[in-house]
Amino acid sequence: KSYSYPSVVCTMWVRYLEALKKYPVATNAATAFSINLLGDVLAQNMEHRSSSSPLMNHNDEQKQQEHNWNRTWSVASFGMLTAGPAVFWFRWLDRTFPLAAYHQTNSKFSLGALSTLAQKLTVHLGLFAPAMNASFYGWIIFQKRCDCKLLQESFSFLWTPRLFSGSPLALSYDSSMPATTTVSFWNEWYEKLERDLLETQINSLKVWGTAQTFNFMVLPHHLRVVFSNVVMVAWTAYLSVMGHRPGDENPDATNV
Repeated sequence: KSYSYPSVVCTMWVRYLEALKKYPVATNAATAFSINLLGDVLAQNMEHRSSSSPLMNHNDEQKQQEHNWNRTWSVASFGMLTAGPAVFWFRWLDRTFPLAAYHQTNSKFSLGALSTLAQKLTVHLGLFAPAMNASFYGWIIFQKRCDCKLLQESFSFLWTPRLFSGSPLALSYDSSMPATTTVSFWNEWYEKLERDLLETQINSLKVWGTAQTFNFMVLPHHLRVVFSNVVMVAWTAYLSVMGHRPGDENPDATNV
């Protein structure tokens, strides 16, 4: 018995939606991991293209364009770890600002719908989004410092240098690096937020304010998850680029 491609895709999509209802946290965690992984791969590809120069020799260009799988793992794992809180947050938003009854009538939006949507987006983009953006930057800085002696000693019961040995996701460390301190981590995170969080939040308002308004007021219900995931891939790529700016790649561990 043969199956057409559209029917297979539809079947997989229905099963995915069923999994979202039956196992919301686990399914969202897997989805977020995949989206963040794809977003960082996209981000690194864009960075490699923008940084390539005709003056580079072949060896330097090839080295510069090698994919950083540790970075991809860090970005993807953040999505997976924050999926749980996100599920419960969006449940609370849906209960507090219900949009299920909203619809278009004669091509005109209901004022009540627009008002409730504006309240929902204000709360979400004013509270949850800044917390997630700030946490993302902190997570990236923490992951960069995982090679340091203090973290190796503090989390020695979890540290497994042979994890993923021989794979592109291998976690490596340099025992010759100077020990860092908790103070330097907080200082670096604070400087990162002071430098980039406002810009990130302004862009978040532009992107997600527009996207979610279009999502809830124009698209039918069955297309909203797809649309949100597509936007999330692009947004993750942007966050990954912001979180790995050239000036942030090599933190000074001795600057405490």
